[in-house]
Amino acid sequence: MFKTLVSLLALCALLVSGSAWAEESENPRGFLMPSACKARKGSPAEHTTRCALEPDCVATGFGLMADESFYSFDTAGNELALAYFKTTERTDNHLVEVLGRVEGNLIRVEKIVAVEQTTQR
Repeated sequence: MFKTLVSLLALCALLVSGSAWAEESENPRGFLMPSACKARKGSPAEHTTRCALEPDCVATGFGLMADESFYSFDTAGNELALAYFKTTERTDNHLVEVLGRVEGNLIRVEKIVAVEQTTQR
């Protein structure tokens, strides 16, 4: 009986750690924006490139608004987001996919990829 209980507990631990790994490795999609603007009213799709490049906004760092939650970026992610905003031709609607690792409300960013969007705003 004791061996069965230990086996079941070990199996549960594997299942929980496996689901946590899956959460960390997913590549979330959402709207790229400065941390300073995460509480603004209105759609995140309406956030502009011009605002994102304002010195006060740049100073706060960047993140991803996804499903009404905001995920801050690590240092590398902030640098990639700034480079994205400096080179994009979009004036708003910064829907992106972030490749990296999600750790709670922080994303360790490896790459930011613009996503074509036609219907959601």
